[in-house]
Amino acid sequence: MNDIITSFPDSVKTRIDKDQRVYLQSLRKKEHFLISLEIFYKNLSEYGISEKEFEKVFGASAFEKNLIDCGSWLEWNFYMKSEQTKLQKANFCKKDKLCPACAIRRAYKQQVKFLQSLEDDGDLIDNDWYYIVIPVKHTIDDDFETVFNRIIDIRSKILQSMRDRKRGKKTGFWGQFNGGMTSIETTKTNNGWNVHMNLIINAPAGTKIKIKKVRNSRGQISYQNSDIVEFLTRVADSKMHNIQKLDFTNQDSIKKALVEVLKYSLKFSGLSDNDLIYIYLKTYKKRLFTTFGNMRGLDIENVPLEGDVNYNEDFLRLLYRRVSNGYVMHSVTYWEGVRNEL
Repeated sequence: MNDIITSFPDSVKTRIDKDQRVYLQSLRKKEHFLISLEIFYKNLSEYGISEKEFEKVFGASAFEKNLIDCGSWLEWNFYMKSEQTKLQKANFCKKDKLCPACAIRRAYKQQVKFLQSLEDDGDLIDNDWYYIVIPVKHTIDDDFETVFNRIIDIRSKILQSMRDRKRGKKTGFWGQFNGGMTSIETTKTNNGWNVHMNLIINAPAGTKIKIKKVRNSRGQISYQNSDIVEFLTRVADSKMHNIQKLDFTNQDSIKKALVEVLKYSLKFSGLSDNDLIYIYLKTYKKRLFTTFGNMRGLDIENVPLEGDVNYNEDFLRLLYRRVSNGYVMHSVTYWEGVRNEL
């Protein structure tokens, strides 16, 4: 049956091969992670983690199987007329803090949902949009929870300013915005825990947000706003940030900002397995991605991983199953028109 794929356009084979590589690489990462998890469990005292805390997060009997089985089968729709290939289903583990493949899939689905919301809502697209990065102050001696709580405090104060405006209370710089979405990202460097917030936020068209080009002592350029500097100095003893206005006539500009906000919360390549386990324990069930204001009702936080863009045309449904270190075609089914059950 694998010979069937040889008659498909190269774009189909390229897309399927690319997705399969993502899931195979993710599997290898998770297999290595599970070995590290066993070692971590034997040395909990070194990390100040109790057995009860560990078991609450990792103790479910199905946890390991769910993680490893992710991507054991993958199902695409190949739309014959337009020659588009879309991954529709898989047995996703949905643990995107630990699974690179599910992190990529969730970010993609959130991006699609956001861009569709802009098309459907004229009020949203007519706003002025900004992308802001706020790193939190830290030293090599600060533990993760200390640094993490600093960024949570900054986020809380931003959202409180917007709530105050709705209640008719006096508010500051952030009160002029209508809403947005924010994510918290963690990496670790030689200088300690690096936790920062990515923010896409919108204000009524014509709102005057001043942006100034700044060069630091090392010659690095950033773009800053004096009101954000005042806010961060007051609430976080810091002024580090970068702000840019998004040009929504430039799709590449939008997508680049979306990638930063919607990508994985825990940077797999920037964390050791032990660090990944530790942060997962400390952020378990905490919201690292939030929407607020006029974006709250868009439900971008809870996008389903199943399904994709459907085309109103006949398609072939291609099912592959993972065997050893690769995939083999299991079945090909012909479908007429769009199927909405996805």
